Amino acid sequence: MTAYSVQRLLDRHREKPDTWPTTPVGAGAANTYEDHEARMLKWFGFRPRAGHLRHYPCPRTIVGKRCRAHTAPDGLCICQKHHRILDHSRGWVDQHGAFVHTAEPYSFSGRELADLVGDLADIGVEAEVSGESLWYPTSTVMLVLRKLPEAAR
Repeated sequence: MTAYSVQRLLDRHREKPDTWPTTPVGAGAANTYEDHEARMLKWFGFRPRAGHLRHYPCPRTIVGKRCRAHTAPDGLCICQKHHRILDHSRGWVDQHGAFVHTAEPYSFSGRELADLVGDLADIGVEAEVSGESLWYPTSTVMLVLRKLPEAAR
């Protein structure tokens, strides 16, 4: 790790609020869905997507494709096939106006992650794993799914 990357990590940590949520979303009035949305905006610059894609997003919608939950020939859309690792999924819009999908699962295996990343790459979506989950801190991790940059396709 270079001195530059260490400094970036320190700067990023300093920008975050001192208080980290310690209870899961929905567990009491102090940590509601609205609180979760406010934190996501403040910490990551994510605003909730409109309509049903806010609470039930499909990774295919990140790249302008429709969910195939009811039309896939094999009967499974990517959001159904990987439903366990896509736990606590939410649809967002980032500060540049791009669609972002977060999932905050409690656990997953290396095989589950590899299968998901492979299926996402096939549709032009990348996944980032972050320990900064706001859903249930210390018990969940956050996957951030976004459109692959043009150079990576």
